[in-house]
Amino acid sequence: MKIYTPLKFNELKRIQNVKQQYCDCYLLSTLHALTKNGKGQAILSKNISKNENNEFRIIFNNIDRKREDYYISKADIDAIENLDFYNRPIDTVDTQENIIIKSLESAMNKLIQKHPFKKPLYCRFAFCDYDFEFNSPSNFLYLFTGIKPITLNEKSLKMNLSWHKKKNIKLLKEIGKKENNSFIAGTGEGKNIRDLLREWHCYVIDYVDNKNKTVGLIDKRTNSNITLSFDTFIQKIKFIVGYFHKDL
Repeated sequence: MKIYTPLKFNELKRIQNVKQQYCDCYLLSTLHALTKNGKGQAILSKNISKNENNEFRIIFNNIDRKREDYYISKADIDAIENLDFYNRPIDTVDTQENIIIKSLESAMNKLIQKHPFKKPLYCRFAFCDYDFEFNSPSNFLYLFTGIKPITLNEKSLKMNLSWHKKKNIKLLKEIGKKENNSFIAGTGEGKNIRDLLREWHCYVIDYVDNKNKTVGLIDKRTNSNITLSFDTFIQKIKFIVGYFHKDL
């Protein structure tokens, strides 16, 4: 009988160091956001466990209101090749750090193959090499945690948050009042985005500074930090998704 052990804190911290290699910024950003507080870490530890052979069990708590467990072997993880921009296989030096993420990516592959409609329709139109690529943060979070996240403008056709500025500023200030919340910000498309942020990309909201009216973002493609004023954030960000610490 295989015994699966929940991930430890130092293993969860590795998630913060992994850089995005595929079209799964939603996955890297949401996982990083969950590591930012104790309740999120507890959910990750409960939902991701491994045995002595580095085989994983991934739990999704809300597949049509039921729990489903996905077992990930070394062969499943090895089947996900590391690819460069031109889809050519490459070697990486941080394979050990990536194994946790790859187990999630493999689990999402299996989930989407079993439940194809768990990938939103608009995400299915995008070209990708793997089923785990392209999804919405709110969709993944609800599947994974079973807790419905706060969502602001995610499914709207509007490409920024200026349509209801007061409401969006209020949410930012609420996020900034206490640390350790788990939120993601995402962009849409448009010329006003490209000079500073990536189009159709998800970022971790690292902090909100109410005194200086700034928002700190983490780009998982490079693990670099970006600071935006409230006004710039409202103009360039399309949506906000996530949880306050108390809601997890």
